[in-house]
Amino acid sequence: MKNIEKIFNNKTVKFILFDMDRTLVDTATYFDEEMTNAILNIVAKIHPDFPLKKQIKITGEILKLANEIYRRDKLPTLVDTLSLEAIEQYFKKKKVKINNSDISKSLKSLYKEFYITSPLTFPYTVNTLHKINRLGIKMGVYSHAQKGWTKIKVGTIKREYTERYHKNFKLPFFTTKITDSKDKLGWVNAGKHFKLDFKNTLVIGDSLTSDIYPAIQAGYGYVIYLRHNNKKESITANKSIKVYQTKDLGSIFS
Repeated sequence: MKNIEKIFNNKTVKFILFDMDRTLVDTATYFDEEMTNAILNIVAKIHPDFPLKKQIKITGEILKLANEIYRRDKLPTLVDTLSLEAIEQYFKKKKVKINNSDISKSLKSLYKEFYITSPLTFPYTVNTLHKINRLGIKMGVYSHAQKGWTKIKVGTIKREYTERYHKNFKLPFFTTKITDSKDKLGWVNAGKHFKLDFKNTLVIGDSLTSDIYPAIQAGYGYVIYLRHNNKKESITANKSIKVYQTKDLGSIFS
């Protein structure tokens, strides 16, 4: 998009601070696939005599409940905890007795690789980073997630970049504790960590509540909202802050 692309070319932006999940890596699909497999495994143990079609239907209903819980809570929740809460609520409503302790142990086992595996990058992630890198603009990542998991994701991106372009790629990152609120303080601390001039920094993220509005409140001069759909949102910000929105990272230079 030309109106977005021009902020890269006119040299006003000195640093780009990316959100990680659903911005650079497809965490939503990763969560959905892994949770579907794990919860279906649990449902099959609770109702072993049910046909697969019905087990899958129940799994879908539990996943829907898990998504509602995730949107309701202001703090991130570990995947096994989120799954357990949704399973407990679902079967309590259905008046089906379950062994919460056994299910909790099973979920921990089913998810044992979850936080040591990176979600896939989007098809456009590395190419877009390369275009920005060629412009000489420094980049970094701020993620409201475990430091170890973020390091794995960053490592995946850097490895794919090197494999494709045969060049080393720097992508420093900063994280805040998963128990911290998703508010402007995290973005302020990220800016301080990277020693940024907030007015000349561009924040790119996919969440209005976790990325865009907190970044605006923190005082960043530029923000791009990746809405992942074709519906344009009304975003309120001070006139001094340049706010853009587009479908995804890949559409910035198209």
